[in-house]
Amino acid sequence: MAKIRGDSMYKLVIVDDELTEIKFVRYVVNTFKLPFYICGEGETGEEGIELVRKHDADFVIMDINMPMMDGLTAARIIKREYPLTKIYLLTAYESFEYARQAVKVDVDDYLLKPIRPEQLVDVLKKGIAEVLRRRLANREINKMKQKVETARPLLKRQLMYALVTGGKSNNNAMISMKNVLGLGEIKAAGVLVVTVCNQNGKIFTGNGLRETLVKNIGKDIDFNLCEILPSGDIVVLLKTWGNKKQQALNKIIESWERSFEIQVYAGFALLNDQGSIPSAFNIADKLRRTALFWHKPGIFLLAQLGSIQDCLPNVPVIQKTVFNCLLERKVDKARDTIQGALRDLHNRFIPPEQIMTVANQIVNALLFELTEQAPGNEASIIAQQYLESSSTISCYDELENSLFALIEVLNRWFCLPNETLTEQSIHWAASYIRQNYHDNITLEQMAGKLFLSPSYFSRLFKKHIGEGFAFFVTRIRLEHAQNLLVTGKLSVAQVAKQVGYYDPSYFSTVYKKHFDVSPQQVISLTDRKE
Repeated sequence: MAKIRGDSMYKLVIVDDELTEIKFVRYVVNTFKLPFYICGEGETGEEGIELVRKHDADFVIMDINMPMMDGLTAARIIKREYPLTKIYLLTAYESFEYARQAVKVDVDDYLLKPIRPEQLVDVLKKGIAEVLRRRLANREINKMKQKVETARPLLKRQLMYALVTGGKSNNNAMISMKNVLGLGEIKAAGVLVVTVCNQNGKIFTGNGLRETLVKNIGKDIDFNLCEILPSGDIVVLLKTWGNKKQQALNKIIESWERSFEIQVYAGFALLNDQGSIPSAFNIADKLRRTALFWHKPGIFLLAQLGSIQDCLPNVPVIQKTVFNCLLERKVDKARDTIQGALRDLHNRFIPPEQIMTVANQIVNALLFELTEQAPGNEASIIAQQYLESSSTISCYDELENSLFALIEVLNRWFCLPNETLTEQSIHWAASYIRQNYHDNITLEQMAGKLFLSPSYFSRLFKKHIGEGFAFFVTRIRLEHAQNLLVTGKLSVAQVAKQVGYYDPSYFSTVYKKHFDVSPQQVISLTDRKE
């Protein structure tokens, strides 16, 4: 949660009886650097009302279905007392009656869960633009003229924010503001977004440096507007673009890096390609974030941006390799597997959100397998720890460290300290079977891996697992087969082969004996339901 509130920040209250939903909104606000000060979080409608009264909030994001007082009732009271407060209602139920009541209460939007981060960002940006328009419209023109010099920095910042986010302020107010600033009509060729970091790649927070750089850039570059956003990023609306302009910018950045001992990460997008300032800003900002994520200083263009679809890692293979490495006590090799899978994407300049999606898929695959083996809610606890660590990730090194930490946690689970060496060996064998059930696994093979005789291994396995070896292998295979059959996408022969049976007839016999229903009947029942 943001702790410092500046003049350009908007007060936001989040109300939901599910902590994960509150964390999701907080994550979106922080990740997309939205100009919000989260002044309160509540779990009921009553708490939401009190928080709005206490902080005079500009925005409220609230769930409909909550205990004691629902979101619609709370929204009605808030709108009556604070008609200018913008309210967004969230619900998991697509109900016409809910929507009708929401319209009647005059809430600003009605959003269905699960909502995508980009969708929430778009809705909030529209709300910010409306609040900004209202504030500018209410600003008296003569007061602006009297305080022009003191208001100039704020006006430039608000104007820039309105331009890059697509805010449509009151036309007369916008014209007056441009006249006061001496800008006239803004015809930009492209948008440049810049982040300044120290030599270690950490975002620079030194007082006055960004302001110095903004003044410095105007000496050699012709631009419409150059301003610092609330996020701290520098945005430049360039009048022209070409090879000479790019070379001039590169020289300026090299000079900055030498003079101030900093690193500059920047993205540039042409308006000709994107059509509007907000669209070009979004592309330039994505390029900037990608450069920062991979620690690649310089100016990057859209043509350099890669796509995960061109080099999509094989998540199931990664998951299986990591688990087998951990089963074999090869932690370093497990880390190398993760590192190798993601490092391949480094030179392709893949956007961070796509990298995080792949990382989350890998983590989910690992934890899904762990769920079947770990006692109680062990997997859920590990997942929560990873989510908390990943919510603040801003660069690849932090992501890698977070994944390595997860590997260490998984490794500790595989090596429980209170187990004897024999128990560890047998549980290793069981985990190996769960991972490689589709291979030709035999009692002799597993006994050989543990340097035990087949008969002794068989007795130990039944003692510690509670099932005979053959029955355990068969059960694991048939449980996976059942999950594949109910999808209705594979034939009996295909399912049999995927779970380690190369004779469909024998597979059908074993399956029916175990579940008292044939595989073909399962497929037929699935087809009828669809």
